[in-house]
Amino acid sequence: MGTEDVRLDPRLNQEIWKRGIKGTQYRLRLRISRRRNEEENAKYPSFSYVEPVLVASAKGLQTVVVDEEEA
Repeated sequence: MGTEDVRLDPRLNQEIWKRGIKGTQYRLRLRISRRRNEEENAKYPSFSYVEPVLVASAKGLQTVVVDEEEA
């Protein structure tokens, strides 16, 4: 994404560990979005935000690039 700052959604950690240490998932659908940093003294102007996407099965899915216009 071209950003130095990467932030993880707290739901991502819950999704990874919900089945315990021995049952972690091999595949997980993620959404990575680039967001503008609103902090005044921010070191970087934008950051990447990683969040889980709930799907029935992540097997066989391909990468999809979604161009969302921010309002």
